[in-house]
Amino acid sequence: MSRYSSIRLSEAADKILADYKDEHNISTMNAAFEQLINEYNRLANYKRDYATASIDINVQTLIEVVNTLLLNLHSKNILSMQTAVTTDVVTAPVLKQSQEHVKRSIAKKKQVKDNRASAKRGKL
Repeated sequence: MSRYSSIRLSEAADKILADYKDEHNISTMNAAFEQLINEYNRLANYKRDYATASIDINVQTLIEVVNTLLLNLHSKNILSMQTAVTTDVVTAPVLKQSQEHVKRSIAKKKQVKDNRASAKRGKL
């Protein structure tokens, strides 16, 4: 559903929009303007997803570490830990391995997503 909206553009903005329309072989200024808005929205979502991804990496890394610790604690029958050792003091090999695993996993998923997007653009 569309709605009518009237806007004023500076001459510079109008020229940019006209150039965009011509470069992308878009038939109308309205369609060019709408495509620019959609592109802006896509980029804004990408930035949001990128910020969220760094949090996801840390959470996933922690899941991997906790899993390893639980397995080791269970197998050695250790009931409690008295002191935390933080990563700024020593980074455990399991943490490094977990971080590398998560990075590889995310890279693979991103590649699959990029391939799908590329194939979808090719069909349009």
